[in-house]
Amino acid sequence: MRFLHTSDLHIGKRLSGIDLLSDQKQVLSQIIDIAVAERCSAVIVAGDIYDKAAPAPEAMMTFESFLRRLADAGILVFAVSGNHDNARRLAYMSDFARDKGIYITNGSVPETIVLNDDFGEIAVHLLPFTNPHIVRERCPEAELGASYEAAVQYIIDECKFDESVRNIAVAHQFVTGAQTCDSEVFSIGGQDNISAALFDRFDYTALGHIHGPQSIKDGRVRYSGSPMKYSLSEAKHKKSVTIVDMREKGDTELKIVPLTMPHDVREVRGGLAEILEMPYSEDLVRVVVTDEEVSPDARVTAGMVFPNMIGFMVDNLRTGGQFDDIQAESIENKTSLGLFKEFYAMMNNNVEPSDEQNVFVRGILERISGAEQGGTE
Repeated sequence: MRFLHTSDLHIGKRLSGIDLLSDQKQVLSQIIDIAVAERCSAVIVAGDIYDKAAPAPEAMMTFESFLRRLADAGILVFAVSGNHDNARRLAYMSDFARDKGIYITNGSVPETIVLNDDFGEIAVHLLPFTNPHIVRERCPEAELGASYEAAVQYIIDECKFDESVRNIAVAHQFVTGAQTCDSEVFSIGGQDNISAALFDRFDYTALGHIHGPQSIKDGRVRYSGSPMKYSLSEAKHKKSVTIVDMREKGDTELKIVPLTMPHDVREVRGGLAEILEMPYSEDLVRVVVTDEEVSPDARVTAGMVFPNMIGFMVDNLRTGGQFDDIQAESIENKTSLGLFKEFYAMMNNNVEPSDEQNVFVRGILERISGAEQGGTE
């Protein structure tokens, strides 16, 4: 079986107020073209399909078009919910979509789909994003404490597992040791970390959540990375999809196929005169001006060359780096707890909240996250 592994589509995302949907449609078309050209039997989407739990209609239509085109090409789809998704809203189409070979996790419940190829059975285990609250809401008897690892182990144990056949896990979690970037959302103190050893029973684990492509455990556990750059911290990423050839048990080969970005995310730096001589570009750019004297309208002037600015910075001996009103990273890339801490400090003469206050607020935020995953309005 040959399949394409991708994740973290974040359909509907905006970067510093700039709508990325048109670029996302083009990249999704590339993914379909690659799947067809590589003769893939299936496409795996390992979570964070949408950027918000309540996606806009345009975002939902974009994903449905993606699914429809893959189904028309005879390509199966396996998808799980991520921490940005509302699992129940994703699952609304799950029953009728299966007639077309589209498998999406039904809420927060794991599921196993068994396929056959020339080498026998392949079991695809769909493991939606989970945390202790999500598991306890469905299974009050579960003894998990605050452990994400225990929560993930709980849903893995619920899978129908036959170690004699080839097993694929599709999951959206943060494996300890993975290299992260600013556009990902994690729990304070690394509580959402889980060990890669949880996936030792699987022949391949298709992960989502981390935006930079990377492998763990000799490639058997892999993050495909997001198909687009969603923050400046991803500027140096080489976006791609992973093609996985799974032959007989123990014989798996990976191939990386690069993706082309309609508009890059990058930084330009130099004197204002130098910047104004750069080629006009509609890339998403942070402009850094290094002149010692900078006119008040420098940002507006630079915008004539780079209209899609996601940040503007003056970096010289006097400022040492000073942002204006366009921020390099949108507020949407900050964690809810981080925003609370900033607001608390602002309202309390720069005094940060205590550990007890942070724990209290974190508990509230996790309960809210769990409710969104469960579909509670």
